[in-house]
Amino acid sequence: MKTYRSLLGCLLAVSAAAGGTVSPLSAQQSPSETHRIEQVRLERIPTADLGNGYYRNPVLVGFGSDNSVVRVGSDFYMIAGGGEFIWHSRDLVNWRPLTRALTTPGRTWASDISFHDGRYYIYTTFNDPSKLRPEHRGLTGAQVSILGTTSKSTGEPSFDNVVLSADRPEGPWSKPTSIGVFGLFDPGTIVTPEGRRFLFFNRGMMIEMTRDGTSTIGDVKRVYEGWQYPANWVLECHCLEAPKPLFHNGWYYMSSAEGGTGGPATAHMGVIARAKSLAGPWENSPYNPIVRSQSRDEKWWRQGHGTLIDDVAGNWWFMYTGYASDAAYMGKQSMLLPIEWTADGWPRVPAGVNATDVLRKPAGENVGHGMPLSDDFSSNTMGIQWMSAADANPAELFTVGGGQLRMKAAGTSPANATRLNLAAVNKAYEVDVDVEIGDHSEGGIMIGPVNAGLRKGEAFGYWPSVPNALPWEKNRISVRIRNDRGDISFFWSSDGTTWQHFPNGGAVNTPTRSLSLYAAGEGEVVFRNFRYRGLD
Repeated sequence: MKTYRSLLGCLLAVSAAAGGTVSPLSAQQSPSETHRIEQVRLERIPTADLGNGYYRNPVLVGFGSDNSVVRVGSDFYMIAGGGEFIWHSRDLVNWRPLTRALTTPGRTWASDISFHDGRYYIYTTFNDPSKLRPEHRGLTGAQVSILGTTSKSTGEPSFDNVVLSADRPEGPWSKPTSIGVFGLFDPGTIVTPEGRRFLFFNRGMMIEMTRDGTSTIGDVKRVYEGWQYPANWVLECHCLEAPKPLFHNGWYYMSSAEGGTGGPATAHMGVIARAKSLAGPWENSPYNPIVRSQSRDEKWWRQGHGTLIDDVAGNWWFMYTGYASDAAYMGKQSMLLPIEWTADGWPRVPAGVNATDVLRKPAGENVGHGMPLSDDFSSNTMGIQWMSAADANPAELFTVGGGQLRMKAAGTSPANATRLNLAAVNKAYEVDVDVEIGDHSEGGIMIGPVNAGLRKGEAFGYWPSVPNALPWEKNRISVRIRNDRGDISFFWSSDGTTWQHFPNGGAVNTPTRSLSLYAAGEGEVVFRNFRYRGLD
């Protein structure tokens, strides 16, 4: 039976170059790095690089939401995917995972990564609905986010802004520390030529930071009102957010998002403003918006939330996010477009360039791309692809190593069982795993409302209206689920090699990219040889 090394084990074996950067691919690459590249190929992880000096969007699928990118020398570091995953690149197109700065998943909103005076910083927002003020209970996070905030200490306490720092992007990262700014989100940082540090937030709010970047000076104030778009545009809301400031050629520039990230396909956009002082006045670009979806007939919807970044050759780019119109359930994906500077000093996407084009790659080396999702659980540390519930205690629930994942069972059904989650990166894919149960436990794979697994006396592939089951006296089996854009097939195997089809299939009527290993009942479930393979 073919086995797969855990990703984290591979990453830990990769040597780090001076200054905390990861070595590029070369004839001297490590065996573990060669293995990682082969795993990406076998699993058919999507890649933008066409191999001929050109690329096609998106540059990062599945983990590309609400990205922020910084260049340090010839290396780019991006934080994306729920504010946890840190990725490394040298060409802005090929991205390899480094670590998860937040090892315990939380309700993290958009994060910002920066580098100053030899140290890396992450500013992010923790959204904790349990801390909502009584008058705001029942509102969604999006509804709360548009509430006005005029003081850092009196803002809605369910939005708490924190800072983490590290000497190297691979970590270790410090524990999140609150900076005492509540009710705002989407932090974006800048250091002035004089060395003063500032944070911007949604609604055009700004506050000065201490020199060490860990606390604030004074209070927040609104310095930017945003760009007034045409009244007949179909948007969700004004929703000024995701400010990303920079200093360039004597001006402060700021890219922001407007229009809302939900609702219509034409919501969300990227806008540019500039000023001689961070306190304003801010002048809006005559070329706004820098990106926007004009129609729901386009391939990419709700484009926005971007960072202006230059490469080692002095060319400029816009790293931002968008939703695929044929797979919006895949979430925000990372997009990249070239930028030109006009004679009057404004950045814009060149006329005639579109997100669907085949585009020439930025300058820089290819460090390899993609995060393998398969895991044989040989490492005694959980692979970074796995995520548990925000309120879970992984040390109590999961034991990994020696080719096994031992999961403590809980709940009476898959719906309330212990879970370990993973985000698929293909629209069509299949996953399988070896399952071993106890006398009072049940385990398997879940995708939305469907699951395949083993309980005492029977193996099953379950879809609510037509469950499949067959008598099974042993306590081990291999199960597989194939998800072909929402159409579900179930399989089983007694040896993990020869597979047989359960007679009835199903459908995920609300497509999802989330899948889980689960353990229900009492005792524990043991998993071995988790395998993922893209089919598109």
